[in-house]
Amino acid sequence: MAAGFLAKFQDDLQLSAKLNSDNISSSGNFTGNYGGFNTYPNGYGAPGLSTASTGNLDFTRDLTKTLKLHIEYRFNNSVNDNNSTTRVQQDVTDTIFNTLSESLQHQRSNDQNFHAETEWKPDSLTSVRYNPDMEYIYHDNINSSNSTESNTYVPLLNTTLNSDHGSSNEFQYTHNLSYYRKLNKKGASITISNSLSFHPENTIDFNNQDLLSFVAVLPSDTLRRSAKNTNGDASEVLSAAYHYPITRKLSADVVLVGLHDQNKGDLLTYDEDLKTGLYDILIPDQSSDLIRTLWAENLTPQLTYNFTDNISLKAGVTGQTQQIGNHFNSYTNDLDQNFYYLFPSGEIHVNDFTLSYSESVQQPSINNLQPVTIVYSPLYTFIGNPNLKPTYYHNINFEYRNNKYQQGLLIYVNSHIVLENNTIVNEQSINAEGATVATPINRNGRFTAYLNGYVNKRFKKHGKWLLSADVNYNLSAGHNFFIVNQQNGYQNTQNIILRPQLYLSWNDLISFEPSYTINFATTQYQLVNYPNTSYTMQGAGMAADISLPESFRWRASYNYNYNPLVAPGFERSSNLLNFLVTKRIQKGGKGEIGLICYDILNQNVSASHYVIDNTINDVQNQVLRRYVLLTYTYHFSKFK
Repeated sequence: MAAGFLAKFQDDLQLSAKLNSDNISSSGNFTGNYGGFNTYPNGYGAPGLSTASTGNLDFTRDLTKTLKLHIEYRFNNSVNDNNSTTRVQQDVTDTIFNTLSESLQHQRSNDQNFHAETEWKPDSLTSVRYNPDMEYIYHDNINSSNSTESNTYVPLLNTTLNSDHGSSNEFQYTHNLSYYRKLNKKGASITISNSLSFHPENTIDFNNQDLLSFVAVLPSDTLRRSAKNTNGDASEVLSAAYHYPITRKLSADVVLVGLHDQNKGDLLTYDEDLKTGLYDILIPDQSSDLIRTLWAENLTPQLTYNFTDNISLKAGVTGQTQQIGNHFNSYTNDLDQNFYYLFPSGEIHVNDFTLSYSESVQQPSINNLQPVTIVYSPLYTFIGNPNLKPTYYHNINFEYRNNKYQQGLLIYVNSHIVLENNTIVNEQSINAEGATVATPINRNGRFTAYLNGYVNKRFKKHGKWLLSADVNYNLSAGHNFFIVNQQNGYQNTQNIILRPQLYLSWNDLISFEPSYTINFATTQYQLVNYPNTSYTMQGAGMAADISLPESFRWRASYNYNYNPLVAPGFERSSNLLNFLVTKRIQKGGKGEIGLICYDILNQNVSASHYVIDNTINDVQNQVLRRYVLLTYTYHFSKFK
């Protein structure tokens, strides 16, 4: 693990740079000028074992009195290796399908990002901003897996061996250019904006699959396949916004937006010629030349009335037209579509409360609209549906924020409800051998709701003791549906996560942070005979930090997690114990040595349990476990 940090702030110049590199899955971090290396208090690390190198450079300077420049450069190189085990249990009518799979994954990625901001203010009334972004991303993935499938009546349906090697590279350029001008009327203004995005992407993938079937109806199969995909997306947006105060309390806004977007996807899929070893046998039904062109125009008038400084009402409506052209291939007719929408919106703000409503629409993907049948393998077939309708969303948001500083009380509540029409869902047909045929269709009635926030209370200081408490909460509920073998089913889910935590400190030298987490989840089904499920996961933690004697710092953290409802062979519980000690050395305490002990008990686990549609899923990933690290940090200087 290595890191370096540099900063220089002087008059109109701000310059900073940071480099990090480690092979410990980012389970430690470098805290910069005021501290050395550390461990995350409650971090379990990302799935897999990873090596990562990251860096950033930030430069800000006032070039003249009217022109400012800010530049950022970021890079992230990483390699991740993961060994995972997955168990999927799927209920279909009177049959339960079980799939147990193991996979090995090796992933490499390189991400380079450049961002700049310029602001020119020629006078007190005018502002021009130009913000370009450029990003290059490269990915290389090598995966291998094996799976075994059975059902209630057949102890072994089939086994599958898969290997896949894919790589991709993509470049993206975007910019935002805006002109803002205050008008003669006090409070009136006009803003003209332009944004541009250009995003080409190339991928190539080689896939091998060996299916060994133990039932006569489903034949065994060998697949050697290559797919080359070239995507390109270009979009331009031009908008104008006008703000005009009609009276002291009433103001009007008018926004006009024009959008053009074109997405091209050229997919060529080949089978291997077993005689020559070349991938040159074109598969027409798995190749495509998809082109979607979108023109859209929006007009949004809006009124805002301020009853008082803390009470306001906002109402508006957006008129939107869309012209969409879908090109599938040379032998299928194009699909041209025209849409017109009216989206009302409103917002009420009363002191610390904000309630808002909006509507939006999402078009079906061109892949789902393809009027084709694609047999990807003997176990999976996809049938497109050109008659799909756009999905319509009704969005309701509520927010409450109250900071009573004198009482040491902070309350935050956020709620989000989404009601949908014409939701796109896959209708599935699964035969007795586990082969699936899926096609997207529209259904009405889906909704999701979220409620999250926190409450923080700081108590009065008693002598040298300081106590604070907070509770984080996250509640969600959903009503979803699925169609399996012509059975229309509904799935209702509820999830509650509560995490109370205390912080107790003495004289800024000793602190204790106990915490507890409970996660309660249930799933019920309607109109289908699927078993309801529920589980409760629990976790407890304690962190202690001691800065005694002088120049020493001691920190220990312990976290326990328990999940009673996991498949056989998966870990139900884990104990993560970390320890850190550091000592300042050398003149002025500029040097620091430390000892990090991560996962002392060697029990770190990355496991999850969740329900989707009519499937129960258990996943366990490889994760970094016990290590000991000796650290040294030197501070050349300090800054405020």
